Amino acid sequence: MSWWVLFYFLGVSDSRVWSSFCFQYIWEFALGIIVAGRLHEGRVFRINKIMLSIIAVIGIGLMGGMALFSDELKIFNDIPALFGYTALALLFVNIGFIRSVCRFLSRFSYEFYLVHIMVMESVFHIVNPQGWISQLIIGIAALISAMVVGLFYNKFLSAMIFKRPGAAVM
Repeated sequence: MSWWVLFYFLGVSDSRVWSSFCFQYIWEFALGIIVAGRLHEGRVFRINKIMLSIIAVIGIGLMGGMALFSDELKIFNDIPALFGYTALALLFVNIGFIRSVCRFLSRFSYEFYLVHIMVMESVFHIVNPQGWISQLIIGIAALISAMVVGLFYNKFLSAMIFKRPGAAVM
């Protein structure tokens, strides 16, 4: 948190170089490892679904508001995002279709993570949609495009790293 405050007061919190530095994310990975360890031990977390819904809406709403409406406050949006997306995941974890989609996406989620900003920014730069409806439609198309690029990147890396006989590079 001191990292966020320091760069907020230095006036560089809207700079991607500073806001995406490892200190910005290392606590999230550490917390994720702790939660995964607890779940692996068989601990069960029971929370009221109405409370989870409220946490999801508030967390994701705050995260989106901070990211969309203030470049300076964007650096602080990880805490509400953590709570919002965690609550949403806990709400949806037992829905079969969503679990299947998550299993599919987890096969190339790292590659998707690596390319998503570049692909989405490129799509928005090329199309330059005006109005929130066209931005939403282009945003969905950009997200799907980023997933496709991530999947192809995964296939490319698999072919290059493992050099499977007959593996075609796409």
